[in-house]
Amino acid sequence: MLDHTSGLPEYFTMMGTYWNNTKTANNDNLIHMLMLGQPPVHFKPGRRYQFSNTGYVLLASIIEKVSGLSYGEFMAKYIFEPLQMKSSRAERLKGDLDGKTPNYALGFSYSDSLKNTCLRGILKPLSLLIIFRG
Repeated sequence: MLDHTSGLPEYFTMMGTYWNNTKTANNDNLIHMLMLGQPPVHFKPGRRYQFSNTGYVLLASIIEKVSGLSYGEFMAKYIFEPLQMKSSRAERLKGDLDGKTPNYALGFSYSDSLKNTCLRGILKPLSLLIIFRG
């Protein structure tokens, strides 16, 4: 799933049909939405590459079920702390708006209704957006 060869459909394509877009969906909501819609897979696993965020949702949920920890707690305990990654955190939903993580970066989304780029979860157009691609 991490290498995008699972054939899983992108959950984003179902959001308009199965989700109230005024609410923020969590992983459990997304899995429930996939169960409701039962979209077909795009191809048999391992046959080709197609980017899909759905794999990340499922893997994070598997980590939570198996470990008994939230995804953020698991990442802190088994990845960030052992590697002394003191400025790293895994956040859920709207992110770290309380300033706990130094140099925190919010994700950006394009708003069709505003015809502009906005901070994810905040519907205010940005006057300047710089995109860095590595």
